[in-house]
Amino acid sequence: MVVQVTSGVARFSKIVPYGLASRGNFTVSPNLTLQWDATPTSRISFGYTLHHMSNMTLAAANAGMNSHIFLARITKRRAR
Repeated sequence: MVVQVTSGVARFSKIVPYGLASRGNFTVSPNLTLQWDATPTSRISFGYTLHHMSNMTLAAANAGMNSHIFLARITKRRAR
């Protein structure tokens, strides 16, 4: 199992998402991924990420947005 959290800053050329929000926003994305070594050279992963973006009430409106991301991945690994 892999647990990770990423965060950052996003600056847009227009107000995001609309109205009295702002062009600058902050993001945070917690992620949980389960991995299995299917063979000595391949790994299968399934995961979920919640991506949240908002301006942390630094503008008149704080219309935060959430995205739900599901992943399925097969990766090749080098043989040991």
